Amino acid sequence: MKIIHVIIGLESGGAEVTLYKILTKKNKKISHMVISMTGPGFYGKKIESNGVIVKYLNMKSPISIFLGLFKMGKIFLNEKPDIVQTWLHQADFIAGLIAKIVGVKKIVWNIRTTAVNWGNYSFLTILFARLCGYFCQNIPKIIITCAKQAKKNHLNIGYPNKFCLIHNGVDTEKFSINLSNRIKFRKENNISQDTFLIGLVARFHPVKNHLSFLKTIKEILVTNKDIKCVLIGKNINYQNKQLKNLIEHSKINEKIILIEETSDINKVMNGLDINVLPSLYGETCPNALIEAMSSGTPCVASNLGEIKEIINKFGWTVDPGNSLQLKESILDAINLKSQNNKEWESLCINCSTHIKNNFSINKMIKSYEFLWLNRV
Repeated sequence: MKIIHVIIGLESGGAEVTLYKILTKKNKKISHMVISMTGPGFYGKKIESNGVIVKYLNMKSPISIFLGLFKMGKIFLNEKPDIVQTWLHQADFIAGLIAKIVGVKKIVWNIRTTAVNWGNYSFLTILFARLCGYFCQNIPKIIITCAKQAKKNHLNIGYPNKFCLIHNGVDTEKFSINLSNRIKFRKENNISQDTFLIGLVARFHPVKNHLSFLKTIKEILVTNKDIKCVLIGKNINYQNKQLKNLIEHSKINEKIILIEETSDINKVMNGLDINVLPSLYGETCPNALIEAMSSGTPCVASNLGEIKEIINKFGWTVDPGNSLQLKESILDAINLKSQNNKEWESLCINCSTHIKNNFSINKMIKSYEFLWLNRV
């Protein structure tokens, strides 16, 4: 079976991470090809190094968009894929339509957001989501989503009821409890082994709510001096003037460590005591939470998408945008570790076990492969 995946780009977002994970696992019955509608981004060369052909269409200007559409159709005609799987709304509409026009029989959409509300997303994202819902109901055989709320919200804007839920998964061997990684990460960043270390692993974007997070940390520091924070992700650096100003305005510079996106994220997760994701909207099944918990790091996160199911009873969920709940939950974690270390260690082990049992990469890939081979 030949599958062509079409995605807007290959930067380090959740859809791109999931696609990369799928392509790292080989199945003799399935061959893959990837079309990036733009460039190689963060994952392009990594995917190629796994022996997967990647075509870059560089659709960035009106002329290049027109040429890219022609090239995409030509690739479909030449390669004759059994399935075209598209990722994200723009690719769902554009690649889905072209695949349908050139005669591809089996088209699968992959939705990675819970909702597409005016004011929360770009005009183009909303436009393509609505176009898919209003005009393209007959294009996909199946629509994959990684969150139940995404199905409900997309049905409300006209999507056909062809949904299949597949949660994201993590490599539970790579992301596991590892004391040597913890020690190494903290030594490399001059952090005491006794310091309570709080992480926020996310790209710099208003939806990730770095502003509220920094304000909350400033308040917590009033009564808890021995804590530090690590921010990790795309555009997390001091060249980012907006982030730099937020940190300086909070007056907690000496407590903040910035790390750009890294391939050693498993070592980072082991170094943290808790991972925080205070997003305002849009989360479905965040890889950052699954990876942290698999590494034995409890999480505090906004109750969005599948987050409550991911965290279960092994961490803390808060209402999106509720800074008081965020502060109280982080303080609960600090107090639990300082006052009952045995219970804290049990919580960390349970986090890892819960992810291994329910959100492993093997479970995710088996679900995708079963869908491709048996349901489409």
